[in-house]
This record gives sequence, C-alpha cells and structure tokens, in this order.
Amino acid sequence: MNEENKKTILFLLNGFGMEASKSWNVYSASLMPNLDRISHAYPFTSMPVSDVEAGLNKHQIGNFKSNYLMFSTEGNVLRKEDIIDSKLASNEIANEKILTDLINYTIQNNSRFHILFNIGNKYSENTYKQLKYFCDVCANKGIKEIYLHLFVGDNTNPGQKTAINCINSLKFHTLSNSKIIKVASIANKRILTDESSEEEKRNYYRMLVSGVGEIWSDYSDVIERAYRKGQTDDNIASFLTKKETVIKDKDGIVYFNYDNNMGGFYLDILTNPHNYFTAGKLPLGIKSISIFEVNDTKVPFCYSSELPNSYFLENIPENKKILLIAAKDRIGYIANTLNGFRREYKSNLNICPVEVKEDHFNIITKYLLAYQEQNMYDLIIVDYSLMTHIDKKEIATLKKNMSTIDNCLGAVYNKAQEKGQDLIITSLYGEVGKLSLVDREFVNVNFSEKTPLIVTGKGIARGIYQFAPSISLTKLASLLYTQLGMQVKNPVFGEKAVGKKNNKLNQLIIIFGVLAIALVFMYLYIKNN
Repeated sequence: MNEENKKTILFLLNGFGMEASKSWNVYSASLMPNLDRISHAYPFTSMPVSDVEAGLNKHQIGNFKSNYLMFSTEGNVLRKEDIIDSKLASNEIANEKILTDLINYTIQNNSRFHILFNIGNKYSENTYKQLKYFCDVCANKGIKEIYLHLFVGDNTNPGQKTAINCINSLKFHTLSNSKIIKVASIANKRILTDESSEEEKRNYYRMLVSGVGEIWSDYSDVIERAYRKGQTDDNIASFLTKKETVIKDKDGIVYFNYDNNMGGFYLDILTNPHNYFTAGKLPLGIKSISIFEVNDTKVPFCYSSELPNSYFLENIPENKKILLIAAKDRIGYIANTLNGFRREYKSNLNICPVEVKEDHFNIITKYLLAYQEQNMYDLIIVDYSLMTHIDKKEIATLKKNMSTIDNCLGAVYNKAQEKGQDLIITSLYGEVGKLSLVDREFVNVNFSEKTPLIVTGKGIARGIYQFAPSISLTKLASLLYTQLGMQVKNPVFGEKAVGKKNNKLNQLIIIFGVLAIALVFMYLYIKNN
C-alpha cells in the first residue's frame, strides 16, 4: 500500500471516541456525515484509549498528556511509579540525602512529620503500597508519628466518585497494622492546583495551623455524606480528622507526588507563610521537600523525572519532513512529547501553532489544506480538540464542535484524494463527563473507552485491506513508521501498513481449481466405465 514518497496525514479528533453503552448517544450519521461515509468505505476498527489496553493503569482513563506520551513512546513510558519501585527495591530511598536531612531535622526538633498524598483513580493500588514502604523507611530512621494529608480527586475522570474506593485501598495497603501513620486532614485536589483561588488555599492552611474547622474522625462517612449532598471528589469541602493544631513550628513536610504540575503554590504557603498573612501566630521553620520536582518552585526534591528511552521522532530519518499543527496552548507539550522531552527538537520537525479563537477549527483546516497542496511534508499531524469552547458544559456546543470538525474532515479528505495522500483518522483519547442538555437537566457523555481508527488512500478499501486484530494506542506509532517507508521490527499489521490483503480472490481460485480437477476425474471415471 505504501509508496516511497507517499504523503500521510494523521487527522486527530482528540476528545472524540465511541460512546460507552451507558452514555447518552450524541453521535449520529447526520451530525458527522463525512466521518460516517468514510468509515463505511475504508478499513475501520476501534482502538482502546483507556485502561491497561492502552498501556495505562487498571481503570485509568486516558487524557491529553498521558496518551500523547503513550503514543510517542509506544507504551514504553518510565512512570514515576516505576522509578519509586526501583528506589524502594534497591533501598536507595533510605539513603537519599534530602529525605534523610528532613527526617533528622524533624527528630532533632521533636517536631511532626507530615506527608501530602493525592488519592484518586489515576494511579494503581501499588501507589498505596509505595506510601506504606516509604513510611516504613521513615519509621526505621526514627520518625515516631506520621500525619497524612489526603487530596481527593486526583483522577482522570472528573466528577466520578472514586474517593471511597481509594480510601479503602489506603486503609488496606497503607494504614493496616500501622500505629504511626494517621490521617490528619482531607481536602479536594483543587487546593494543589491553579483551579482554586488563593483564598481557598489560605483557608485550608489556617485550618491546619489553628485546628479550627470541620472535624470528622470517620472520614469514610463524611465522604459518603458529601456524595449524598451532591458533592463530588473535586469539590468535597476540606476537613480535619484530629481536634488539635496539626502543623506546628519546625515540622517536616514531604509531598509524595507523582505529578510535578501541582502543589507549588500551597507548598510555598507552608514554608513562607509571611508572604501570605500579615498578622497572627504562624508556624515558623517548616521544611518541605518533594519526591519529584514541583514546577516553578525551589522546593528540594529527591528524584528527577527520567526521560523516555525511546520516542517518536528518534526513529524517523532526517530526510523525512514532519509537520505538527495544533492549538497554540497545546503545541508545545505535543512537540515535547514527540521529541522525548529533549532540549532541542530534531531538525525535521516543524510546528504550526494556531491561536484558540471561536473559529479556530476552520483556521487549523485552512493551514492544513495549504500544506496538503504544497505536498512537501511526509507526515502531517493535526490536532483538533473536541472539547474546546465548552466552557458552560453544554451538549449543544459539543454537537457544534463535532459538526464543524466533520466539515473540516470532509475538506481534508477531498484534498487528500486529489493529491494522492493517505489519511489516517483517529483520536488519542476520549472525554467523559456531564453536559447540560437543557436547563437543570444533564446527560452523561462518555467517549473515553475506544476511538475509531480509519485509514484512507488510493487503492485502499474495506474489501481489499483489513486491520489485524487487537490494534492498540501504543502501536499507532508503528503504523506511522510503516507509512513513512521504515522497517518495523515487529510490524503490527504484517507487511502492509493497514494489514494484509484479503485472500478471498485466492480462495475462489483454489475452490474453482479443485472443482475443475474433480470434474476431470469424474469424466475419466465415467469414460472408462
């Protein structure tokens, strides 16, 4: 199917997927006629973009960042969870100087030892085991009491009620048979992110240093109560589980983090409260560290995130020209991911950032059509974000975006046909959530499980080519490598980029051949008798 100079377009309808059975059915052929027409004419399959099938943790829903990373590294991501496992297995973490210094500081000042920890469905049960092993290391070094501060909602499925399951995992894997580990406070994840206001972060800090606020010793019960009141993991109100001042002078704080993009602002309040409060008695001399780096802070950390061993652009020859078209606020991360987060991009990657405006889908398409006309790039990756401008979470806006992107797809498909280019249509992740149908009525939309994968091009049709079984997100890069004429060690689809040729014609020839031989033998038998 592939020719040496074949040009390929990877058209990403990111955020779009094949709806789960329990979802409200937003997709229709009339809403996206081009996608429907193309999917019936060309090889089509569904590709998992969540859970272990996509190289993620069990029950984990893929998102923009995680699935781009999975795609670029073909699933060979060295996760922070894996790094911690290796440090624990080799006992290297016990000798980590930054951690040891904090433990010694806490012991010498007869102060308290705190751990900030996010809970949610983003990580596996192994993370709770890692927390327990980490606490054991601290206890072996002399820490007598550890206070946990849990942040709920660190998941990839906003609005989903996962806190109770995560609390149960914490109790079973971390708190069981432990006399030194105690839960001291619970808050929603927004305290650690830019989503909450500075005042929310200050109020949470005040509660911890004053001991004044909602106090619930049975934290499972208060979470269930919050659910009954209509709250979700993302907006559960902060509360204490101890009726006393929690954070005091010269305490030690560890942010046991698997993410480096949250926690910075709150850690700064802990260590530099005088920058945020003009009066009142504030704990002084608090020392904070994190396991991994926290963006935009000077908080000491134990380990750096390790770069992927292999990544998409590494395997592409310099003579192959690649173009990336995406929204301006996303293109930097996408390019970094394709480049394995190296400091300098390979010279054959070009980028075309597009300002996010009301008509930016059509603007993206305008650039794409112009580059298709030039026919100079071997591969163009174009990223459409389906959920753009759905600020009010309205289903009408989602439908409008789907219709607009479908119109864009139709124009790109026609140009690909005209220029003899192959067009691969898919998305790297789906979306899930509640959208407003009408006032006060909401529907669940779940695009998270699988996305469509279609390949179009000259001489390609459903009756001629077919997908091999069990294609996955982590193998999409292999498909593109094959499209670029590269040799793939373990090709997902055999010798062809989309699969192997349908052998129906060969089967018919064999059948007719056998029948002809049988007729000859019958003729000879009848003649001789």
